[in-house]
Amino acid sequence: MKNRTTEIVWLVSNCATPNRRMEIVRNMEKIGIKMKMRQDIRLFLVLLIFYFLSFFIHKTTQVSKAPTVVLMKNPRSIDMSGNESQNDNEKCLKIENLQNNLDFPVLILDKEFLEKIENGSCEQIRKIEVGVDEKFVQNRGFLQDPRFKFVYFENSTEKDFLYLKTEQRTVIPKNFDVRQLGNVILPKNIPIFLGILKFINKNYHSSCNCEGYNFCYSDPQNYLSVGRKFNCTSLQVLKNLGILNTSQNFVDTSKLSRDPKNVIFVSATSDDHYRYTRNSIQSIRKHLPNQKYILYKIGLDQSNSKKLLEEFDNIEIRQFNFSNYPSFVANIKEYRWKSLIIDEVLQEYPNVWWIDAHVFLKSGVLTNTIYEERAENNVTSDILLSIPTYHSNFAVLHTTLLEYFPTSSIPLLKSEKSGAQLGTGFMYFARTRQTLEMLKWWTLCALDSKCMAPDGAKLTCDFSGGKYNVQANCFRYDQSVLNILLLNKFQDHINYFSDHGFVSTDFV
Repeated sequence: MKNRTTEIVWLVSNCATPNRRMEIVRNMEKIGIKMKMRQDIRLFLVLLIFYFLSFFIHKTTQVSKAPTVVLMKNPRSIDMSGNESQNDNEKCLKIENLQNNLDFPVLILDKEFLEKIENGSCEQIRKIEVGVDEKFVQNRGFLQDPRFKFVYFENSTEKDFLYLKTEQRTVIPKNFDVRQLGNVILPKNIPIFLGILKFINKNYHSSCNCEGYNFCYSDPQNYLSVGRKFNCTSLQVLKNLGILNTSQNFVDTSKLSRDPKNVIFVSATSDDHYRYTRNSIQSIRKHLPNQKYILYKIGLDQSNSKKLLEEFDNIEIRQFNFSNYPSFVANIKEYRWKSLIIDEVLQEYPNVWWIDAHVFLKSGVLTNTIYEERAENNVTSDILLSIPTYHSNFAVLHTTLLEYFPTSSIPLLKSEKSGAQLGTGFMYFARTRQTLEMLKWWTLCALDSKCMAPDGAKLTCDFSGGKYNVQANCFRYDQSVLNILLLNKFQDHINYFSDHGFVSTDFV
């Protein structure tokens, strides 16, 4: 163990090369660690050593024990077997019947509550913040309990961190010692636990915070890999689009509605795509004659709009209001408008199908097929893409994008088997928390002058060197961004790919 500790200290303070040393320092700075003062370096090394030691000698956090009934009191008045102390003066911080209707494990995260437990305070207890593994609530909907404020976390068996799904993005090392009373889990050494939380997240929140909302993306596979902060001027746009509203009615993807009124097609077009748009609508009417279709005008004149309204029933034409967004959104060829239109429509409808003007429907069974696929968990994403591109994400990657959305695996971006890019010409969106989180970053990128349209980006590709392992000196704008977000999250495009031959992308 001594050799292991020495190795850790050496790794941080005496890196083999200057480049490697700077890389580690930059990674530290990304999570708010300031290296200007020697005492900060010492503190970091101490906590880092503690973390690695805990990995070897402490009990890994477990959240899978069967439910039991307990009566929660100050730990000073209850031993680990559940026997109560007979000293009434010690019965502080009493929570009656904590386990009633609590059939899943919760981790006590409430800092004030933990401090009161540690100090033996007897003040009245307010609603307690507890962490719940999101896998325990996937089919339950919203949790309601007057005793608790629930915070959901992601608990991947392949990661060393719990990721709390809060706006103030928080990561917690999993390898800390715990005591578990039934389904109530507390850190065994509260001061060290609170110190780790404060240390890991102290400057991270302030540097990425926009009025309480996190504006720095973290790689879901490595939450300490943090991207460039988006501008806080985009906050009001996100609010207007409802993306930050987590109290709205969400879709239960295990019970997706087949009611046609709840499912719509959405598209956008300009005069130079009028012919394609007309043929696309015809294909939808052939297979789904009564489905609502909303068309946004992004350069379509009044005469062409009138022709479409006269020819087709149940069609609504809207003018996309570019004035609601930064001026560069009006550059049609940068495709920023697509994510913004989807944001707008998802506020009104829980299930949205996006279809590009040059995409044509070949089947009318797509809704039932995808609903069954999603409800049966054959795919895990609430956003589904249906058009293969036959090239990798890496081939059409502009490296500037990684400054905003870091990834843990360049080989995955190159992989034909798992990392192929999918087209955004035909997509399904369910209004869920997962979808809103994805749309948040997609939209922030669209509202940033460099993220969705980096300097030098162009649509035309050179695939002469191959379509997977070599960059083709091109960029797919909205498509490249959404794909890297989905691939970072799900690690295999099959988890958000639904290919049943529903559509054709031939230009006719």
